[in-house]
Amino acid sequence: MEGLYNKTSEYFNTSMVEYLHGSMVGVIWSISGIAFPIVCAAICGLSCLIKSHHHVSPVCVINLLLSDMLQICSKPVWHLIPMSSVMHLVFYAVYSIGLMASICFMLCIAAERYVLIVYPLWYRRNRTKNKSILVVLLVWIMALIVILIISLAFISGAVDHGVLYPSFIMFYLLPYPPIIFFTVGTWRALSCTKSVPPQEQKRIMGTLVLVLVIYTFFFLPYVIMMLALTISPNLLNDPRVQTYGSLVDILLSLNPIVDPFLYVVMRRDAKEMLTNMVHCCKKRRKNQPETPTP
Repeated sequence: MEGLYNKTSEYFNTSMVEYLHGSMVGVIWSISGIAFPIVCAAICGLSCLIKSHHHVSPVCVINLLLSDMLQICSKPVWHLIPMSSVMHLVFYAVYSIGLMASICFMLCIAAERYVLIVYPLWYRRNRTKNKSILVVLLVWIMALIVILIISLAFISGAVDHGVLYPSFIMFYLLPYPPIIFFTVGTWRALSCTKSVPPQEQKRIMGTLVLVLVIYTFFFLPYVIMMLALTISPNLLNDPRVQTYGSLVDILLSLNPIVDPFLYVVMRRDAKEMLTNMVHCCKKRRKNQPETPTP
């Protein structure tokens, strides 16, 4: 009787995990389908902003959105490929590069806003497109090298999950304290200065707060889950932990939908742009022909 109970429980847990995995894959594909056009539109808008107004600050935001595109294009495919396949590891590596680059670019955006307020003279002297592009290239090269080294070490058997998880935790968690520092430091500096217009202060703090919120609500749960699995690997067999992992994975997939809001926050005419969008939606509703009642 006990053996029958164990087999039934095992079958139920396996079926539940398979159901969750199938549902999660469907949700991730849906999220990717929604995120793709939104991110493309934000990239085009920021590119036009750089060309028309010669802004340097959106360069990091554009590359943040490009890292989102890597995640959008690789994650749905990665979930469909069997884990034993080499392509599974390839797509996971591509996704990890996008994820690591995304976190680094959020740190760059926060640092750039902080330097703009705390060290304005230095920022004006060194604010060039060439230096911004150099920083961007360094971020992409660093993310590529780190993920490549970890992936090759894992394939060769030099490291196992006991080393793999702490490595990712270290790289994903390190930018969080500096982002908090830059946000608090900028807020303190803005509260003591009168040279920055109130509207500009709102845009700067809005960008920093949004970066902090994105990291806290979308990336931090993923880091906490990996930390828990590092401390106790047996948790991976717990159905509740697997359910939490699926929810965290879906939450992480929602990040590319939220990142384009940085484009809205950085625009000087954001309020006017949103007002025009609302008016356009209202006009379309009014112009739609009413369906005749039978």
